Amino acid sequence: MSELDRWVIPAGMRIVSAGATDPDGASAHRAPSTDVAVYRPRARRVARIMGAHQAALLACFGRPTTIADALIAYCVEHGGDPRELLMQVHGFLDQLAGDGIIVRADSPEAALIAPSLDTGHRLDGFLVTRCVSFAIDVEIYEVRDDHGRRFALKIARQDSAGARDALDREAEVLTRLGGTMSPALVRRGHVVDRPYVAMSWHDGIAPDVAAQRIARDSVVGRARLAQLCRQVVAAYVELHRRGVVHGDVHPGNILVGENTPPILIDFCVARILDDVRWSTAPRTVISMYDEPENAAASRASAPPVEASASGDQYSLAALLFRILTGVSYLRFSMDEDELRRQIVEDAPRSFSEVGAIAWPTVEAVLRKALSKRPEDRFASMNHFADAFANASRAHVASRSSARATSAAEQFVRQVSTSLADMAHDGRASDAAARIRGAGAAFALYRLACATDDYRLLAAADIWATKALSSPDPLATEQPLPLAHTTFGAHLVDVHVQSAFGDRDDVHRSIDWLCRNVSPQGPSIDVTFGQAGMLLGLSQALDLPDICADRREPLVRLGQEISRAIETHLFALPRIDECAQLPNLGIAHGWAGFLYSMMRWSESVGQSANDFVQRRLRELEACAELTPRGARWPWRNQLDDTNSSFMPGWCNGSAGFVHLWLLAARTVDASFDALARRAAWDTWESHTPAWDLCCGNAGRAYAMLAIHRHTGEREWLERALRLAARAIRDTSNAPLDAMYRPTHDLMRGAAGVAVLAAELANIDDARMPLFERERWPALVMRAARA
Repeated sequence: MSELDRWVIPAGMRIVSAGATDPDGASAHRAPSTDVAVYRPRARRVARIMGAHQAALLACFGRPTTIADALIAYCVEHGGDPRELLMQVHGFLDQLAGDGIIVRADSPEAALIAPSLDTGHRLDGFLVTRCVSFAIDVEIYEVRDDHGRRFALKIARQDSAGARDALDREAEVLTRLGGTMSPALVRRGHVVDRPYVAMSWHDGIAPDVAAQRIARDSVVGRARLAQLCRQVVAAYVELHRRGVVHGDVHPGNILVGENTPPILIDFCVARILDDVRWSTAPRTVISMYDEPENAAASRASAPPVEASASGDQYSLAALLFRILTGVSYLRFSMDEDELRRQIVEDAPRSFSEVGAIAWPTVEAVLRKALSKRPEDRFASMNHFADAFANASRAHVASRSSARATSAAEQFVRQVSTSLADMAHDGRASDAAARIRGAGAAFALYRLACATDDYRLLAAADIWATKALSSPDPLATEQPLPLAHTTFGAHLVDVHVQSAFGDRDDVHRSIDWLCRNVSPQGPSIDVTFGQAGMLLGLSQALDLPDICADRREPLVRLGQEISRAIETHLFALPRIDECAQLPNLGIAHGWAGFLYSMMRWSESVGQSANDFVQRRLRELEACAELTPRGARWPWRNQLDDTNSSFMPGWCNGSAGFVHLWLLAARTVDASFDALARRAAWDTWESHTPAWDLCCGNAGRAYAMLAIHRHTGEREWLERALRLAARAIRDTSNAPLDAMYRPTHDLMRGAAGVAVLAAELANIDDARMPLFERERWPALVMRAARA
């Protein structure tokens, strides 16, 4: 460090209380209360813990200064001789410079780490739409080409041999993997003297984030977490089979999508074992996912060890521990030296120690994979995968030995068994099948998806077949949609057969819809009319991998129905003056008309037109505001002289939550405020009803929708409370009562059971036959055979 150089703390450096950086909330390395942690976001370094006097010396570099001037400033403030102080802190200052905590004032490292490309910037044929992430060395952007296709573009922040090598390495790995468990390479090049790699775009979130949305305390939730873990391990099995070692396993380098296998990303330090040029690779700084052999080398100031398949296994086991429990396998310190020691020496915690439900079979597998010596781990990632798969399918004890399952799980089992028995023993009579068979089939389909139970899907198939073969009780020249009709039966059959993986039967029902549904009808509402048909066609169009010869006629039919609805509504007066259609709600009124048209536009990739946007503003103006909420009057379609309010889905605020969330997502983000207001009214109002249509179950789905939109846990807690009320009240009612039969989806126990089952994975919890399906990846063909 030259005496003439001026040094400075780089822009963005953070100095906080040492406890504030503890990732699990309780560090094993207890620092004195006066200690601070110093770290720079996006600089790829863990925090450095230092005492109050060291922090005071560091503060002298808040502005560019020489070492001598900084020492003098410290001594003026705290006393002492600058020359003696230099002898004491010389090594400390070298560490600060080596860790990038102080840098030369005239170097690029002193500037704030920020994206270098703005939205709208054009780069080598790509249009930048947003910055996804950025760090001290690389930036990642979402870009589009001239055809509107989305790609990920990774570009170095500056040209250097290291940057070129890293991105060339990534391109070689992507080429080898061919877009299987990774993005596909699209292009590599240089622009403005910066190397870049463009690759296919994949939507998704980190697996530990996905795990936070799954209820860890339920048997079904733990089964889903285990399934997520098995999918992640399978991706690494395939990676190693192709001769690639990742070398940087952590949750940020894995993307979990809705209906696709996990995608591995970021291969800048990967090794291609059978390629001489890429068989060695640099290592990143030590993190809480590193293997002990590399941490030991770093601790001894030795060169880092080569990334290995065994090291990937250790890191992956650390990640699985976090997915399954929500916390790290060690109670990590944020001090880098202590973190290295912990990785090398400390044994993994048990599930019970971290407050999770014990799972002995899985814990034994993870302990072996987390062995400190590589030779004590599994022989390969494939062996690890087999052991974990076998262990994770073993029995999982509940948190309380006094009860094997929760009240919700008992309720789900009771209703599921009743519905399945009715299908198999003939109690699904012709009359019941005509009236409610499609709803029962859909309920069993969703229950099968939530519980991975093939038997329930088989029962759904029986109900759907009965509904399809029964005369339409409301048969007219035009089959009416989702309630009690042939249209609804065929739509539900599309869902059921898609879950089976039976593409021929899916196409058969789609063909029926395209041949027999007319765009005209006597009603336009969601429950009995064209808006319901449009919603149903949207769901059919959202099917994964639907072939083009089925998609085109579906799109034509949907466009005709959408135009017919718009034509019907176009000549009507403003909504607040419209006596012809006074109802404002989702099931029978304006909210439902507009919701279905926006859902259709979303499915075909179009924007809502000016008519929809104008009518949304008119409907907004009909709101009655409360201190925190907003509500819309329930007007009877036949007698609008009296208005009332309700919190339920069909004619109340819960339905409006879905409307305004969809409008915020597809039309104008400002509608988010209305969604929140409608959610507050949904929560703060009360109803004795418990079903999906009018009651607490439908309100719970609205709370889940606003939670997914905002990420605010308070809405999830409210959803769970409403769901608990619905389950309790439904459980206390006779399941086969005439007014609330078990197999009625919207008004009976079946819909509440679907909600109860989906609480184990809230991303799957969507208002049945209304919200956009997540299309859970059930592959039942083999089981069916």
